[in-house]
Amino acid sequence: VSLDTSEYSVISDTIISGNTSTRDLFTVTSTKFRLEKVQVLNNQSTAECAGIHLYDSHLELLEGTFTSVMTADQSPSISGGFLRMGSESTANVSKTTFSNGVAFQGGAIYAEESSSLKCDDCTFRDSVV
Repeated sequence: VSLDTSEYSVISDTIISGNTSTRDLFTVTSTKFRLEKVQVLNNQSTAECAGIHLYDSHLELLEGTFTSVMTADQSPSISGGFLRMGSESTANVSKTTFSNGVAFQGGAIYAEESSSLKCDDCTFRDSVV
């Protein structure tokens, strides 16, 4: 899924499982994006991030489950197994569980200097860097 719009996009009550890709699962550019009660399970990628990659965007992540993301290797280009926050991005993450992520930097989440991340009541388990 690639989003590049100024409108607010929402995905809710969805399971995303068993995908293999050379791209990010979600690439979010210059938009507001909300995931509610979404489960992202057992996905694999060789991209910069195997999950959500934000560019100049805002993410609301509510009551999610992110489990067993795998990258093909731990090369220096793979940062943030589940979430990579690029330049000028913000994220509010609440009541979400991240477990078994693998990446070169940020097994679960990688945030660049110019990004802003707020986590509330989240669980992080068994991610590997």
